[in-house]
Amino acid sequence: MRPIDADELVKLLYKNIEIFEPLSVIDKDVQNAIARIKCDIEIVESMPTVEQTTTSFVHGHWIKLDEDGYDATYKCSHCNTCFYGVVDPCNDLCNFCLACGAKMDESEVEE
Repeated sequence: MRPIDADELVKLLYKNIEIFEPLSVIDKDVQNAIARIKCDIEIVESMPTVEQTTTSFVHGHWIKLDEDGYDATYKCSHCNTCFYGVVDPCNDLCNFCLACGAKMDESEVEE
């Protein structure tokens, strides 16, 4: 089992709805995508919580590998998984690794 912060996930899903909402008036596919995101939110919120049996978390930090002007590639210092254009370490929503769940609080981003 890999514990996640469900509240942060729900915030991220709501942010996606906010981003795509303006397009929903002209695009039926976007309306369908928003409906699926809302279903995902309901699923996450309906999941039972479990007791945390340990106080130890995996910690890490982002390592910046390269940048093409718009997006950058970052690697997790814990699991070495690379992310292109998905991870923005300056964004509070990316304060954990999407692959291993490591909390990115060890240090600043390595360049």
